[in-house]
Amino acid sequence: MDRIVFRRVGCGVLAALLLPLAAAAAPGAPQGPPFRLDTPGLVQRVGQVDVAGMASGRFVAAWRGENNVQSAGDGIYLRRFDAAGAPLEADDHVEGSAGNAHSPAVASNDSGAYAVAWAETKNFGYEDIYVRAYDAAGQPRGPALQVNEEASYRIRNIEPAVAMAANGDFIVVWLRQDPEVVNGSLVFLFSFDYYWIQSSAIVAQRFSANGTPLGKAQRVATGVRSEFPLLLDPGNGPGLGLGRTLSNPSVAMHDDGRTLVAWASKSYDYQSYKQDTELRMQRYSAAGKEQGLSSILVYKSLAIDSTAVDMDAAGNAVVAWSAGPVQYSWERDVMLRRYDAAGKARSAAVLAHVDSARIQEHVDVAVAPGGSFVLGWENSTKTPGGDVISKRVEARRFGADGNPLAAEFVVADPAYGIRAAVDALGNPLLVWGAGGLWGRVFEGP
Repeated sequence: MDRIVFRRVGCGVLAALLLPLAAAAAPGAPQGPPFRLDTPGLVQRVGQVDVAGMASGRFVAAWRGENNVQSAGDGIYLRRFDAAGAPLEADDHVEGSAGNAHSPAVASNDSGAYAVAWAETKNFGYEDIYVRAYDAAGQPRGPALQVNEEASYRIRNIEPAVAMAANGDFIVVWLRQDPEVVNGSLVFLFSFDYYWIQSSAIVAQRFSANGTPLGKAQRVATGVRSEFPLLLDPGNGPGLGLGRTLSNPSVAMHDDGRTLVAWASKSYDYQSYKQDTELRMQRYSAAGKEQGLSSILVYKSLAIDSTAVDMDAAGNAVVAWSAGPVQYSWERDVMLRRYDAAGKARSAAVLAHVDSARIQEHVDVAVAPGGSFVLGWENSTKTPGGDVISKRVEARRFGADGNPLAAEFVVADPAYGIRAAVDALGNPLLVWGAGGLWGRVFEGP
């Protein structure tokens, strides 16, 4: 089988680079050995890898690098590779990323342009989101840009996700947490209204290919968290003890600019001790306008810990997540659900794996233009206190009809932090961490 273009986001027809293999491998079999993404010894620790596909079979990986003592070498790194996994250049330290940079996310289009986003911790613990755009030759289109408009010691902007259209326009989505302290009154020295309120929001900002913001940032969803007072409860005031927090945003962008944003929304009532978590999704037009009367409820459970979404060339989407029946336990399974381009469900939520004896979490999904897709996730065992006993990364391939093509397979053991891309024929490219950062190509359907 010929090896062609790998992709993370962007769903158009891809140009092919014919690289004949000696013999066609069986579906799901490796096309070659694992290859190293980072240069050994350049920094002391690497992690948090992400990957995006390019034209001509190339791909770009982004990761976090740091040393035991903070230095100029800490921050976010990029590196491009050919279709066989050979590096095209040395590890590129992203100018503008500092030692407190983390959570890199990278996206590309078919022409080879790409953008990398990350979060950066500042003094007093607040965090900002940054992005930098590159052309198809790997040259920056400008300096690193702060994505969130305001900077404050009390605001945390974290968990960035990024996706790109065929023309190079891209979108950055992130989680904003805004803690506030509200002081009330002291009543007879017995009740003191003093609440810690944390509002959260999923925020999106669109950019042109050269990095110019396209309009203002828009809130995809908003939640409010209200804790009990520090001393006595003065009464059942409006909204007292009720709350909703948001987390785990993910995003996919079609080649024409249509966008899907997914996130988790946890609701709870401190008075009745009831809680649940919803996975929701919002569709946007290429102009950034909301599609539909409200966000789409994908799934509901007591706990949802990660989300991932991607689209095929027709705009059909696959949403994946890890969920559990109990919030404060380590029991988790990976689920998926399919949607058409109009946002209508094509399937119910289904379990993505066969083995449920271990903890399945931290999922990623990549969809080929024809609709086949691959899921990757961490599979681990933990102590009751949450300490990891063992961890490996696994993947499973699915056809365009949503049916699994085989059982899940072990990608690497021990390993952590898997991310996925696929080529136009559905051949998966999987990357992960294990004493360094690694990638491997597998045969698709």
